[in-house]
Amino acid sequence: MIRPFTIRLLGRIVLSCFLFLQLTSSFTQQTIAAARLASVGSVITTTGTITCGDEFGQIRFMQDKTAGISIYSSTLSNTKAGDSIEVTGVLTIYKGQLEITPVNSFHIIQSGRPLPSPKMIHLNDAGLSSLESMRVSLSCMGVASCEPKFDSYWYTIFDTRGNTSKLVMSQTGASIPTASLSATGIWVNVDNEFQLWAQSLTSNAQGGCKIIPKGLVSFNMQAISLSWDVSPEPNSWVEYGIENFDHILLPEKGVTLTSILFNNLIDGQLYKARLGQFSAATDTIYSPVVYFSSPSTTSTPIQIFFDKAIDASYSDGSHPAGTGSSIIENDVIARIDQVSSTMDIAMYNDTRTSIVDAIKRAVQRGVAVRYVAEESTSNTALDGTLPFPVLYRHGNGIMHNKFIIADADDADKAWLWTGSTNFTSAQLSTDANHAYVIKDQALALNYRHEFDELWGTQPNNSGAKEGEQKSDNTGHLFNIDGINIESYFSPSDETNCHIIEALKSADHQVLIGLLLITKDDIVDEIIDLHQKGIEVRLIVEDAGTSSLALSRLMQAGVNVEIHDLSGLFHHKYAIIDEGYPDSDPTVISGSHNWTLSADIVNDENTLIFHDQSIANIFRQEYEARWSELSPTGIISFSDNPSLILHPNPASDHIEMTNPLGDKCDITLIDVNGNIVGKQRLESHQTINYPIDPSIPDGIYLVHWSWLKDHAVSKLVIHK
Repeated sequence: MIRPFTIRLLGRIVLSCFLFLQLTSSFTQQTIAAARLASVGSVITTTGTITCGDEFGQIRFMQDKTAGISIYSSTLSNTKAGDSIEVTGVLTIYKGQLEITPVNSFHIIQSGRPLPSPKMIHLNDAGLSSLESMRVSLSCMGVASCEPKFDSYWYTIFDTRGNTSKLVMSQTGASIPTASLSATGIWVNVDNEFQLWAQSLTSNAQGGCKIIPKGLVSFNMQAISLSWDVSPEPNSWVEYGIENFDHILLPEKGVTLTSILFNNLIDGQLYKARLGQFSAATDTIYSPVVYFSSPSTTSTPIQIFFDKAIDASYSDGSHPAGTGSSIIENDVIARIDQVSSTMDIAMYNDTRTSIVDAIKRAVQRGVAVRYVAEESTSNTALDGTLPFPVLYRHGNGIMHNKFIIADADDADKAWLWTGSTNFTSAQLSTDANHAYVIKDQALALNYRHEFDELWGTQPNNSGAKEGEQKSDNTGHLFNIDGINIESYFSPSDETNCHIIEALKSADHQVLIGLLLITKDDIVDEIIDLHQKGIEVRLIVEDAGTSSLALSRLMQAGVNVEIHDLSGLFHHKYAIIDEGYPDSDPTVISGSHNWTLSADIVNDENTLIFHDQSIANIFRQEYEARWSELSPTGIISFSDNPSLILHPNPASDHIEMTNPLGDKCDITLIDVNGNIVGKQRLESHQTINYPIDPSIPDGIYLVHWSWLKDHAVSKLVIHK
């Protein structure tokens, strides 16, 4: 809403037209309600009380007994809340909000007047649009956020009925409360979605206000459970269903209900649920809706593709589905040629006619195709007449997604394709990228929820939403073949916060590969990890845009390599604790660059995988890229007797010595590629490593890994 504004003199003709408009417009003073009814472009004069100072920048809000309106002009910079003013200016619409700009003239009638009393509202009240630019108050609400402190962007709020809206705080840096609150501020229209621009928050901890936060999803063996962090009430129930709340679960008599274990869900379906409670003090209250699905299995594992070579010496027996400069494009085309019913595509840019031709063939087979693209970039493959509809996203930020949803309504055929690559020649061949395919109906349906929000409804994509217009209305945790997968979309889901949560989980190692990084709080977390002794390495392509972040990281001693080779390093991923199964090996991946724009403006998609095999596959790619920038030396055991590994054969222990000045991670791998032992040696350390008695006799590989060197040796265990 807040943006720079400059008035320029455009010459005698423009000035004459403006004066003519002033002379032919009514200067009769109007109430604000009457002024709002004038046509856009009219010059209006009205009077009211300013209801804010400079807490929202140059914008001011003004209100009388009839209505409110916003005013945007640097000339009002000295006005304060409580100033009664008369203002003359042009009626304009900016991002859906009616405002007066430019301001031709104003004068302060009186200062220090009491502010209009705020209108008490609920988020599902009818007629809330009539309160645009007026002071309002929510008496009982909560803030749904994983962030610790308020920043300058918006947050999701919810009321006692589970209705949601958005909150912008006038003061940043304050801790985000977890308890119920009352809030007073201005009701602001942003792209036809209303937000509460809060001027004050008050805790309701001592009052009778009660709220229920959104439910938490967790998996227990082959069942899914939901739980709500709320004090129990005797009268409580859970409503759930697919499209509607078709089912109600009631507790047994005398039992309170704040969690539930589901074991009767339809596989592959995306459900929604909410907890309801009734008490004499609060009446009926609901939690916000949470989306979830049952654990699923698939005959096809998650398939990962890289368009560059990998370093298979780091493999624990896991391997990508394919590598090479044409593998991603060829695989995408082959999959599109097998789609049978529906296909939804969200792609930042597309210049590959080979892929678009495959989409055309799908349409000829009767496949229903929808396509969302970004207006501001090259999409030459979409030029001309197409047999499928394309919606170009425009406005603030960009549609930066890269995903395909196929046959989402068919449990046996549904798949999701996503990753870091766009559909251009360079992206699919010379630029370092990855993609993966997940055959899971629930996750495909989850992505289709997001796509439907981007797409709107026909005709003319009415109701299509982008950027901050969108809501947090998708599932965030899935379990596929025993792998927990987190799913987030920007900017509605606080993706940046969840990236930081994943980084905080690291115990041993974090390997990061990014096009660019500018987000200060992520930089803070990376530096903190390094200072805790966790090995951190970072590859970044765009050193110019990332210069401030890189300067801070390098000054802190973090090991950073700038990708200055031909082709872009276009990945956006991080690998956490690969090779440490007890430390939750994790991969963060998707379209989301680690920037403020990606988090609060752009349309982006992110998946976080909790799986050793997937982490190992990504590490093989990472180490190949790292060695291109920081060549790795291969130490020979025969040439370097200081590399001690004896006795060999071994029975109950192995003596190991790290001869180098860097810490070394040693991995013991069996003939099937499974990791059966891990040990870290500090600089020049010697230890006696006990052999697990349950390990069978046989030949094993021992992988020694330093920051810039590695070595592999054979070990015979014979007990």
